[in-house]
Amino acid sequence: MKIDMFINLNFKRYAIYYIPSNDLLYKLGSSWLGWDTILGQPASQPEINSDINIEKITETPRKYGLHATIKAPFRLADGVSASELERQLRTLCLSLKPIEFSLEVSELNGFFALTPTVKNTEIRELHTKVVCELDEFRAPPTKDELIKRRRNQLTSEQDQNLIKWGYPYIFKDFYFHITLTGKIPKNLKNTVTDEIKKFFEPVLQRKFLMSELALVGEGHDGNFHVIFQMPFGQKSKK
Repeated sequence: MKIDMFINLNFKRYAIYYIPSNDLLYKLGSSWLGWDTILGQPASQPEINSDINIEKITETPRKYGLHATIKAPFRLADGVSASELERQLRTLCLSLKPIEFSLEVSELNGFFALTPTVKNTEIRELHTKVVCELDEFRAPPTKDELIKRRRNQLTSEQDQNLIKWGYPYIFKDFYFHITLTGKIPKNLKNTVTDEIKKFFEPVLQRKFLMSELALVGEGHDGNFHVIFQMPFGQKSKK
């Protein structure tokens, strides 16, 4: 998908995601969440345990689609364009090499996500490189954005990251994850866990190869759309 199709759509924000577009995980995840970021349209959600309203538990993450955040959503800085961001991301991706990992179901602060089965320093290094090398395209956070983020009781380091980099959970506080739900009530956690494991069973514990990054934009409908995907230029060690 080419960015030329989207330049004039004036996205509100942009972000850099890992999206396994050619993998069964993407098809399952888009169905689970109810939004396909590549097609830019709703996806039919599966029928699961009748005790769970899947539309409700996926309402918060739905607009983002199936993804792992590498650089969090940001507004474009004055004097730069989406085309320039695209070119810089393409150049950056040419210097990156594929990263292998496996996934499992985890609970993170009350919501559920897919996370690496083991700590992966290569993913964190990639995240750091992307955050730093593309930061010139990010507008500083507004006063309202700072207030909103600070409601989450940030540490002093996270607050400094928010001011300097526009997002608090980066670098050592970055945790690669693919969000699947919003906050889940205690009485439903076991049932939700079971349903997620059952639905995503075909992709759990097997090997994935992160070999591309996606530039995505937040449309005026509030949903995120894939603008383009760029493969890495370096070969895997294997």
